[in-house]
Amino acid sequence: MDGQMEEITLVVVDDHPLFRQGVADTLALEPGFRVIAQASDGDEALVLIRALRPQVAVVDINLPGMNGQQITHQVVQDKLPTRIVLLTAYNDREQVLHAAWAGAAAYCSKDVDPDSLIRAIREVVQGKFVIEDQVFTQRELERWLEREMEKARHLYSEPGSPFHPLSDREMEVLSCVVRGMSNK
Repeated sequence: MDGQMEEITLVVVDDHPLFRQGVADTLALEPGFRVIAQASDGDEALVLIRALRPQVAVVDINLPGMNGQQITHQVVQDKLPTRIVLLTAYNDREQVLHAAWAGAAAYCSKDVDPDSLIRAIREVVQGKFVIEDQVFTQRELERWLEREMEKARHLYSEPGSPFHPLSDREMEVLSCVVRGMSNK
């Protein structure tokens, strides 16, 4: 191939047109990147990914129709070659773990700077995984997930301090709701 680097094909998926176009334009400016399609919802995204088989799909987690994690899971189940980079506006630990379990190759906050997103995409194309600016091999990701799961288990099983997701007042209100009582 004339000694040139192979072009990285991308699909960009986000339900906010201005954000989606900004990501697509940013990636299209990067040498060796080619944005071949855009989608505004999860169902359209999955159709495009199945038809075009891009190397990478940059996908918002919160989408109409199928969400980003459902798309990721389906792409993995279908054994498609596309690697998924999930973007989120709400970066929380549980969502990171669910993204990794679904099979996402990368997970980035939407406030990621363009150079970091481009680096993440390049790592993903090389078979690596990127979670919050950390780059992992498959085995390193598996170990990281094991550690994170262990931490989560400890949060909910500390001896002497049982897990109470609701306050005492919230528990009182919940018990009233369960008994069918009115709002008053």
